[in-house]
Amino acid sequence: MTIRSSLAIPWREFVSHWCLDWEPGFTEADLGVALETLERLLPEHLDHFETSGVRGLWPTMNTVHLGLLLSRTEKLSGFHGVFSRMQAGDESALTELECADALVRVELEPALAVPLNGKLLDAAFVYAGRMHYVEIVAPNRSDAIQEAETMLSQFGALLFERIRGMTVEVLFEPDIGKEQAGALLAAISEAPAGPQIHLLPGVGRFRKDAALNAHVASAIPREGESPLLAIVSTAFGGQADTTYLLQLPIDDQRAQRIFDAELHHFSRDEANLLFIDVSQVVGRLASWMPLIERRFQPAINTRIGAAVLFDHATVVGQNRIWERWKVLQNPHARVPVANELVDAIRALDFGPIPVA
Repeated sequence: MTIRSSLAIPWREFVSHWCLDWEPGFTEADLGVALETLERLLPEHLDHFETSGVRGLWPTMNTVHLGLLLSRTEKLSGFHGVFSRMQAGDESALTELECADALVRVELEPALAVPLNGKLLDAAFVYAGRMHYVEIVAPNRSDAIQEAETMLSQFGALLFERIRGMTVEVLFEPDIGKEQAGALLAAISEAPAGPQIHLLPGVGRFRKDAALNAHVASAIPREGESPLLAIVSTAFGGQADTTYLLQLPIDDQRAQRIFDAELHHFSRDEANLLFIDVSQVVGRLASWMPLIERRFQPAINTRIGAAVLFDHATVVGQNRIWERWKVLQNPHARVPVANELVDAIRALDFGPIPVA
């Protein structure tokens, strides 16, 4: 199949028109492969790309990235089922293809949607003569995180009713419950406005001040570097703008729930890897790595040979999608993952994100 004529234009013309003269990180050959693949598999994406009216380096890079990803994974066993889910809007399907693409790039040939002992795992591949099984999770889509986000949203809705014309920041204790949240709401309502930080032991800290504008920055210090869920919201009311910032640390208990949701898929006697997509969560790699490392203990999570944390980001001043891949080996795994395989996946990492 040929590329549609509207996009099959000379390279320099394409860069000028679609990238607005920013030099892209992909080659002319990459572009051809990506556009041809999208024309065959996902022409509606190219339709939107052309008609959206949005041009520039990043929308073009994202389109080429998607086309190349599909071109490298479309021949894998199980691809069409995952691709159909992606077309239907299942976000986890695209994450699964991202992981499969990473394995392809380290010269493996993963199969997708692989049955094992009556269960269906996200992927599997053979390395050094042994089958390795893969489950893939995105914390932002896990029950543990979605429940926490719902709690924050409900708390925020109740808070708005009580703090008209105020700016409030709240740092919760990680394991706060409904009864404790009610006590915190009452304390915030009764507290005088001012820059001081109030402590409610076992519940959280808060600061309540007169609203000067619709912006609030975190002013409450916290211990540790665990990732945070955060919600900021503002109701505009002329001289009485109301703003809140709600922050909830992700503790070991919630991290374990993310593990528990996947562990039952894994066999105790196989080599298993858990891929964790942290692209859409606050803290990303830096704060999630120690949280995951603490999950590796002699008596729990021993089915997991290694956790692979990854994210993809657009970075100002760079002409490619910045990839981060970190592999945390489990020293207590029943079936360890070979160092050579770990090194191969780690080699995909682009390194620290450059500071513009």
